[in-house]
Amino acid sequence: MTVAGCDLLVVDSRVTVAQRVQSELAQKGYAVSFCVSLAEALQALRYQTEGGGAVLMWLGMVVDERSLGIVRDIQACGFGPLLFIYDPGRLEEIGNVRGLTPEGYVPHDAEGSLLDASVRTARHHFGTARAHRATEQELLKNESLLRFLSDSIPAGMVYQLDAGEEGNLRSFTYVSAGVESIHGLSADQVMEDASALYDQIVEEDRARVAEEETRSKATGEAFRAEFRVRHPSGDIRWVAASSAPRRLANNHLVWDGLVLDVTEQKKAEAVIRESERRLASLMANLPGMAYRCRNDQHWTMEFLSEGCLGLTGYTAGDLLNNRVCSYNDVIHPDYRSFIQEAWERALADRARLVTEYPITTREGLRKWVWEQGCGVYADSGEVVALEGFITDITDRKAAEEAIRTSERNLEAKNRELEQLVYVASHDLRSPLVNVDGFSRELEYSLQELEALSEGGDQSEAGCLAIVARELPEMALSIKRIRASTVQMDRLLKGLLKLSRLGRAALQIGPVDMNELMQQLESSFSFRLGELGVPLQIGDLPRCRGDATQVMQVFSNLIDNALKYLDRSRPGIVSVEGAREEDRAVYRVSDNGVGISEHHQEKVFELFHRLDPRDSEGEGIGLTAVRQILFRLEGEIRLESIPGAGSTFIVSLPACGAFGGEDLL
Repeated sequence: MTVAGCDLLVVDSRVTVAQRVQSELAQKGYAVSFCVSLAEALQALRYQTEGGGAVLMWLGMVVDERSLGIVRDIQACGFGPLLFIYDPGRLEEIGNVRGLTPEGYVPHDAEGSLLDASVRTARHHFGTARAHRATEQELLKNESLLRFLSDSIPAGMVYQLDAGEEGNLRSFTYVSAGVESIHGLSADQVMEDASALYDQIVEEDRARVAEEETRSKATGEAFRAEFRVRHPSGDIRWVAASSAPRRLANNHLVWDGLVLDVTEQKKAEAVIRESERRLASLMANLPGMAYRCRNDQHWTMEFLSEGCLGLTGYTAGDLLNNRVCSYNDVIHPDYRSFIQEAWERALADRARLVTEYPITTREGLRKWVWEQGCGVYADSGEVVALEGFITDITDRKAAEEAIRTSERNLEAKNRELEQLVYVASHDLRSPLVNVDGFSRELEYSLQELEALSEGGDQSEAGCLAIVARELPEMALSIKRIRASTVQMDRLLKGLLKLSRLGRAALQIGPVDMNELMQQLESSFSFRLGELGVPLQIGDLPRCRGDATQVMQVFSNLIDNALKYLDRSRPGIVSVEGAREEDRAVYRVSDNGVGISEHHQEKVFELFHRLDPRDSEGEGIGLTAVRQILFRLEGEIRLESIPGAGSTFIVSLPACGAFGGEDLL
């Protein structure tokens, strides 16, 4: 017979009674089989593969040690709970099964029927047995699935470690097959001897692992550690272990955990760290800063390299997410809209941005920077960030300005040379021609007088007449020769003065123009009072230059204004100034005779005078002004209306200009 799928196996030698019990329980909905002997029941149960039922056995069949042994074997088959049917009138029979642990006793009446209370008891045990069988089947199924999943973890193993009641023992109660791929040991080896696995931990990491175990045991929190193990092949491998401690019903501490082989991950992390180290080293040594920022009005920084501090004076943390200030605040105010528009054009064309602009550092210094960057786009085309590099080009800008200054100076020197050539070929030659011509006249006159003295045929009166005629001519020639030598001396002195101006050592620094103009006003006070001309001086910005040379410039301009006043109306001379970006601009104005347009550039030429007959001087005042300003990186230009007056506009570097050192 078979008991597969049965809820109940009735074992009773009383066939009639057994049939009645079977029928009665079948009516209650139970699948029932019956055997008439203990041996038959044992044989049926011995070959069953799954439990889930119950055994209902007549107590009267257990009469000796042999029958008692068979009952023990039946119970050991694990089919389900063992229940004894007994006659309430013969309770002494229960004593025959001492040493057994049945789950209950079911009384029956004299006719062999189960009492109602017994039926309910039996139904409870049978229901429990059915549920127990279903639960066991589900557990077996889940256990099979769990083992399959545990053994399928790539480069990993699942385990359960029993540490005993005190938590000091190490005994693996379960280890998945993955232990072999990680540790080169079989699950049986590890479960037999846990030290085989623990001994693989690299000695330098053992204390750290033990410390983590102690912490987890004391706090009940999860154990997590990464450490190295030495594989039997000699290879060193990295593993990551995590487990959760819990107490069993027997108060044993167990850890259910997972171990993963993270060797390749560690190698990848090492490669990444080395790459990051190289990148950080490269960025730290770059003469500038790399960045990633949002495309917003503040250029909100999301990443900045270490070069940020050297470039801007702010740490990367100061600018990240605009914690102290935004990068837009660092850009010079005059260039913020320019940078915004440049980025808009570059992003619209999906092109690189390459531009130059000034910034203001945390210390207030102005620097010129060069920036190259591009947009980072999402698949949708949306700009998600801007990335690029910014470097300091202040020295390059200064070098470029020095080159421009040198070019301007060279241009000025070339003009001076041209004027010197002209002076040598024209202005100096003209008095030389006069000296030569009039000396010849003297020579002719002396020859006549010499001939007269040697000849004796002339009367005294004739001789006196000839002398009287030649002496005025000779005197005139001498006068003109003297005038020519005076002119030559004036020209040579002017050239010497210009030469000295060009060689004079400069002491560049901040110049307080208000103080300088007060000194000039004091110097010109007598002449101003004599002419009745007021000198009006506005609030003037500071500039950078040589104070002595700057005073010479404005002294010449004021002298020039006074020299060419219009005598027909009261004269006025004024000096005004203002800061224009990185330049200090001054205007020296008068209401004098003015200068016609075709003469306005010539007034700066060497030895040029507007009206030589009505003015004194050597004609080098404005030439000297232009030469001085060229050396001071300055400029001068003229605005004039004949009959209305003139304005000389002087431009010099302002204090604190880009690349300058003064913040006044």
